[in-house]
Amino acid sequence: MVIPISLRELLRDWMLDYLKSRDAFFKNIREIQRETPGFDAAIVYEDKKEYITVLPEFDAATCNTSLQKAQDEKALLSIVTLNNPESLNALARDWKAIAAHPHCKIYFVNPFAKGERRWILSPHTHNKIADERALELGLKSLAEMIEPISLKEAEARAG
Repeated sequence: MVIPISLRELLRDWMLDYLKSRDAFFKNIREIQRETPGFDAAIVYEDKKEYITVLPEFDAATCNTSLQKAQDEKALLSIVTLNNPESLNALARDWKAIAAHPHCKIYFVNPFAKGERRWILSPHTHNKIADERALELGLKSLAEMIEPISLKEAEARAG
C-alpha cells in the first residue's frame, strides 16, 4: 500500500535531500530537524542554523513572518516554492520587504522536471545588483531555466 505524501512534505524532503547532497563534501551539517516550531525544518551546521519554510504557493505574509522569526534567532532562512508565474508575481509584489533581509534564499523548484529542478534567488543581493525597473523581466528570465509547474499539477503528481 502506498501512503500519499502531501506536496508540502514532498518539497520539504526534496529540499533536505538537496542540502544534504550539497554538503556531502564539506560535512558541515550536524543535525536535521524535521519538526521545528514555526518552520518546516531546520538544519544545524557547525557554525549556523538554517530554517526551511515550504510555500507551495508563495505567500509574502508567511514569508515575512518566517523571515522575522529567523532574524530574531540570527538564523538563515530558505524558502521553497514552486516555479510558476504565480510565485514570481507574489514575490515581485512584496519585493522590497523581502529583499531587505540579507539572510534569505528562495528556491524555486519543480521536483518533477526532466532537467534542472531548481533555481536559487538571494533577494537582498539581487536587489543590490539588478535594475529595479527590470525586476519582473529578470525574474522571468531566471525562471525560464526550469520547467514551470502549477500548484494543481504538483499536488496531483505528489499524491
